[in-house]
Amino acid sequence: MFELVHELNETPERQGKEIKAAMILTMVKAGTVIARKVAQDFRKAGLPLLSLQIKERVAYPEAAIQGLAPSITDPDGAAALEIHRLAKELEQLGEMKHVKAA
Repeated sequence: MFELVHELNETPERQGKEIKAAMILTMVKAGTVIARKVAQDFRKAGLPLLSLQIKERVAYPEAAIQGLAPSITDPDGAAALEIHRLAKELEQLGEMKHVKAA
C-alpha cells in the first residue's frame, strides 16, 4: 500500500497535494507481547505507525449493533476516549512528510 501511495504522490496531479498514509493497530489486546512485537516490527520496517492503538473492546461491536459510535453510546467510556485521541492524532498526520516506499 505504501509503495502505491508513493507512486501516486510522484504523479504530476499530486504535486503539492500528497496523500498521507499511516498504519494503526486495531483490536489490540492491551499489554500483550504480540502487540509490542507487531508495533516494533512495523517501526523497524520504516512504516509510519500511529502511536495510538485501538484496543479490543466490547464497546465497539455493541455500538455498531445500534448503528452508533462509542462517543454516542458511552461518551465518557474508554472507547470514546480512544476515538477522540485517534481524531487528534489524525489531525497531526497532516504534518507528516511525503510517504516513502517501504
